[in-house]
Amino acid sequence: MIQTVIQPGEVDIWRVWLDQGPEIIRDLGRVLSPQEVNRSNRFRYTRDRNRWIAVRGALRWILGTYLHVNPRGIRISLGEHGKPELQDYRGALAFNISHSDDLALIALASADRVGIDIEHMRDDAAIEEIWQRSFAFAEQQYLCTLPQSQRMRAFFRIWSRREALVKATGLGLSLAPESIIVGTHSESKMEITLSLGTEPSWWTLMDISSNNYAAALAIEGPLTSLKIVHFDAHVTTPTIVNELVANCI
Repeated sequence: MIQTVIQPGEVDIWRVWLDQGPEIIRDLGRVLSPQEVNRSNRFRYTRDRNRWIAVRGALRWILGTYLHVNPRGIRISLGEHGKPELQDYRGALAFNISHSDDLALIALASADRVGIDIEHMRDDAAIEEIWQRSFAFAEQQYLCTLPQSQRMRAFFRIWSRREALVKATGLGLSLAPESIIVGTHSESKMEITLSLGTEPSWWTLMDISSNNYAAALAIEGPLTSLKIVHFDAHVTTPTIVNELVANCI
């Protein structure tokens, strides 16, 4: 059984498959805000619309479970650089969300600064063009030393790490590529220091990739407990898929 109180250093990650049946989409659509309903109606294609309803509806269902409130009444606003955040419960719960192809990840933490990213690894991605534009020079050099057969997976690992960290800081594109170097480490968990203001801040990064998806979590400070939970709208008491407490201490 999942606990709905998250302590400092703990993160719960919910895994949400977006290709749901019509009954689930209908139920998840009922918890959307009026603004979200209007946005969902603007999608041209049914699959895109249903996937968007699935991720937003699941987010609201999960937030409502942790906050013990009606999910439809939760107010979600955007920060200065476009990061979604709770408007009424700041300091009680923080979240971040990412989706790629048919899978979404939703991270919940007690700290304000948490970020998550997932990338569907594709053979046709223009990885060299992206890394030359978006990666630090040291990361570009590292990728160039790898055999061609290893570059795609390494690229997506770096990309998901960078995106998770950028999202966690809430600074978005205002961060210069050279200000973050996360790609020259092969360990699944790493700790780095960033100078984002007057004093340096300490961050923890953790790879949570599986199968054809590269994914990473970033949180300010230490990561002491990580739970991965499968979202199932049919089940009122969700089960933990994987609990990685030992790996996070």
